[in-house]
Amino acid sequence: MKTTVTVLALALSILSACIAGGDGIAERVSDGLFVNYEGAEYERAFIECDTSQVWLVAESDLQRQLRVLYNSPETRASGGLLVEIKGYFSLWDVTDRPGAHYHGDLTVVELIRHSNSMEELDECRNRS
Repeated sequence: MKTTVTVLALALSILSACIAGGDGIAERVSDGLFVNYEGAEYERAFIECDTSQVWLVAESDLQRQLRVLYNSPETRASGGLLVEIKGYFSLWDVTDRPGAHYHGDLTVVELIRHSNSMEELDECRNRS
């Protein structure tokens, strides 16, 4: 059942990007984990709960706000930052970027909510 849900969520993600038009950009709402390992491989990353797809978060005021939340004592205590965001998701062409660790770019346009709840973090991690 879990695999079926993951496959369906991934298919919907790809379909939404295709419907978005020739540029492959889709605006949608999603929840996931924001991580910011400065200077490391997953710097400024958003990992979707439903698909485990990893998106490179574009520099912006909202991205800087996410970094502040991520570096807060509350996030350090809980071990993670769950966010629900609205943004533009742009899939990368894997032929242009073989071996890339990201699925594409994400421009956050709205931070809907955030949480440091361990229960919510675990639920997200176990969803995909």
